[in-house]
Amino acid sequence: MIPLPTYLNLKYKVSIFTTPHRRHTGEDEAIRIKRHDVYKIAKLAHPERWSKDTRNWLVNKVATLNPNKKLNYLKGILLL
Repeated sequence: MIPLPTYLNLKYKVSIFTTPHRRHTGEDEAIRIKRHDVYKIAKLAHPERWSKDTRNWLVNKVATLNPNKKLNYLKGILLL
């Protein structure tokens, strides 16, 4: 049996497409590029099924918890 932390990092897909390990090592970029190509081809083949563009496959390189809270904090510093 796989230990839970190992399972969560290497096997469990937090999003539909990738694991946290692949995200941290950069392996997810190739997956997202392929997925974007699949969606573009699907949209070209059946445009009537799409009311908007496909999802945004770009990923921010930096993730911030509570970005508004941090921004408000920085604004407070600048106002002092």
